[in-house]
Amino acid sequence: MSPTDLLAVVDLGSNSFRLEIARLEENRLLSLLYRKETVRLAGGFAPDGTLTPDMESRALAALTRFRECLLGVAPENVLVVGTHAMRRASQNTAFLRAAERALGAPIEIISGEREASFAFSGAVRSLPYSAEERLVVDIGGGSTEMASGHGTTIGRSASYPVGCVSASIGFFPDGRITPDRQEAALAHALTVLADAAKTFPGASSSEAYMTAGTFRAVVETCRNLGWTKDEVRLEHIEELIARLLRSKGRFAQAFPGMRADRYEVIAGGLTVLQAVYRTLGLSEARLSQGGVRVGLLYELLGNPPYRDEREDSVRDLARRLSLDIHQGERAAFWAKHLLSLLAPEASESLRQNLRAAALLHEAGQAITGHNAPRIAAQLMRNWTLAGVARADRFETANLLQWQEGPLPEDPSPDEDDPFWRAVLALRLALVFLQARIEPSFPDMRYDESSDTLTLPATWLQGRPLTNQCLYEEEERWKDAGLSLRICRE
Repeated sequence: MSPTDLLAVVDLGSNSFRLEIARLEENRLLSLLYRKETVRLAGGFAPDGTLTPDMESRALAALTRFRECLLGVAPENVLVVGTHAMRRASQNTAFLRAAERALGAPIEIISGEREASFAFSGAVRSLPYSAEERLVVDIGGGSTEMASGHGTTIGRSASYPVGCVSASIGFFPDGRITPDRQEAALAHALTVLADAAKTFPGASSSEAYMTAGTFRAVVETCRNLGWTKDEVRLEHIEELIARLLRSKGRFAQAFPGMRADRYEVIAGGLTVLQAVYRTLGLSEARLSQGGVRVGLLYELLGNPPYRDEREDSVRDLARRLSLDIHQGERAAFWAKHLLSLLAPEASESLRQNLRAAALLHEAGQAITGHNAPRIAAQLMRNWTLAGVARADRFETANLLQWQEGPLPEDPSPDEDDPFWRAVLALRLALVFLQARIEPSFPDMRYDESSDTLTLPATWLQGRPLTNQCLYEEEERWKDAGLSLRICRE
């Protein structure tokens, strides 16, 4: 691979330095290397505003390690930016020049508004397309960036000088978490963020997404506690703060599964997050896999037109496994139609995950014929797909796991859960498509009150295998404690 085929970006943040190397493959970015150095630059300033000697050494050592990774990338394909803490540190010209020598590349110090634009671009390009207005919030170490817009076009952007590191150092310097300190930290964050309510007046009705480590850690913790699969609500944040206060700073007890390197800054991060929700009137927000680094990579590419990375990623995986994409499209079409009958209230997220499962339903068979659904599910859980959030990967994996064979009996499925209606939609679609041709759609109808799916008997007369499989499907759902009747008339 030529150095000119590679793209590299370095984000010198206030909490962490991050490097990513990627290449463009069939109009989508493929990440090849990711490195993170937790430097905590925002916490390394002396009273006179300069970086302490220890912090300078720490930062330069991290950049020297990054330099080795950049050796195989053409210089013109490297983009390095410094954000909030680097804006302060760069006032010392000698340090900035030493940093560029250590890294072997020029460093561009960007404004908070430009940082917000990169976060927005990276976030929306990692999400399925939507015509609705989206708000993206990036809580960094020393500042919080916000941007809103439609598609990849930004309407508003702003930066506020409060972040997880600065709030933690300012109000919890010795690691002691008390109600008085937390209230003071919240009051400060609300004051700093006050203008955001005017800058983003429609935030409460926008699709809200967040990037960066604080929100990622909160999402993972909420999942580990069984509170949510994807969205984080204000009450989740406030309960995490309450757990932290009750635990008296015992982070592992308060936040099961959280990485230890977040403990030092999570108290400040949660407080800033709470202030963001309150200021903007947000009821919930979701995690975007993309952020500043993805936005920087697209900047290197010249910001090409928007593409749905989720769809591209799923199709790319299907191609890599040499799957029959035509059969996958047939299965997706039928499953979508069946779900519209069985669960018209299903969320858009579930519909998208059902489509992905249908396109990839033969993934397990591409690897082994034994326990193919389980293998397909494991593959989906462990294969990182651009534009596909972790929660969506796991839901798609669960759909794949139950695409055929017996259903779980303990615990038995909840027949009111749209997820199990999606499982049924996929299973029935695959029953109807065993001949691997596009059959004519039967005139089906579904009666929710009696859990009865009605198909024309005349349509089934020439399909004895399909008819037999439908009888077997009824028995499997009955064994799982669910009422499903398939009527032929």
